Amino acid sequence: MMARLTLVPTSCTADHNTGEALLNDVFDMLSERLPYLPLEDPARPALAALCPMLAQSLGRSRLALIGGDA
Repeated sequence: MMARLTLVPTSCTADHNTGEALLNDVFDMLSERLPYLPLEDPARPALAALCPMLAQSLGRSRLALIGGDA
């Protein structure tokens, strides 16, 4: 069974040095930058496959890639 993580609000005063906060930061960065990676980038398929898993674990909305395969 996969552990369920939660969204860590950026305005929260809690410790940001947790794995869950780091995963939220990684998801934010991926969701912002992945659509701009060239379709032929060798890392794009792995990053595109990681995003839905990370989104599900964090309870975040999924990314929708346009113009390429995941």
